[in-house]
Amino acid sequence: MKEGVKNNTGALHSNTLKKENIIATKGEQHIKVKLGYAYELSIKNDEALSTDFALIAKKVDSDLEVLLENDTLVIFDNYFEVCVPDLSCLVSLPSEDGMYDVIEGNVVTLADGSQIVHVYGDRCLLEGIAENQSDLFAQSFKDVYLSGDDSGGCSVLGVGALPLLALLGAGGGGGGGTNPPNPPDPVNPDPPSGGGNFTINPIANAMVTENTAFTGLMPTITGDTP
Repeated sequence: MKEGVKNNTGALHSNTLKKENIIATKGEQHIKVKLGYAYELSIKNDEALSTDFALIAKKVDSDLEVLLENDTLVIFDNYFEVCVPDLSCLVSLPSEDGMYDVIEGNVVTLADGSQIVHVYGDRCLLEGIAENQSDLFAQSFKDVYLSGDDSGGCSVLGVGALPLLALLGAGGGGGGGTNPPNPPDPVNPDPPSGGGNFTINPIANAMVTENTAFTGLMPTITGDTP
C-alpha cells in the first residue's frame, strides 16, 4: 500500500518555512504553533532521533493530536485554525513514503466522533495505541482500519485518513479467513486393569492413539489412579 504520501501542496509551502524538529516525550506535550514554521515530529530511539514510528493523528476541534506508543500524546494547539487555512505553518508526520504534510483533506470519523487525519505504522503497535484510548475508540478504529486485513502478523499500515477496507478494494474478498477444522471427537478407551476412570481431550487422544506407549500412563497423567 502506498498511501499517506507527502501532499504536494504542503510540500511546496514547507520549502519556504523554517524547519523545527519536535521530539516527542512521554506523557502529554503541547506545541504552540507559530506562523512561518514547518514542524517535523520525531522520537528518540536508543538516543538516536527517528522519524519512523507508529502513530494515529486526529483532529480535535482546532487541535492536531498525535497519539503515540507508551501513553505519549503530542498536541499542536490550534493547528487547524492557525496553520491550515493558508499553510502559513505546517506539521509533517511519518508515512510509508516519507513525511506526510497534514493539511485539510480526507477525514474519517469514528463511532466516538474522533476525526482521523493520518495513520501510520506497524498494525500491532497501532492496535496497542488505540487500546490506550476509550473502548469505543479502540473498537471503532479496529473495525475501520484493521479488520480488513486477513494476512495475519504485524505489517506496516500507512494510509493517511483512508480506511484500510476502502484501500483493499474488491480484491480483498468478502469475509476473512476460513474456520479451522473441527477437532476429532473424543474417544473413551477401555479403562486399564486397575479400574481408574479418566477422560482425555481430542488433541491428547490423537496423540495417545498414535503412540500406544502412552496409554498405560494416562490414568496417572489425567485421571484417578487405582
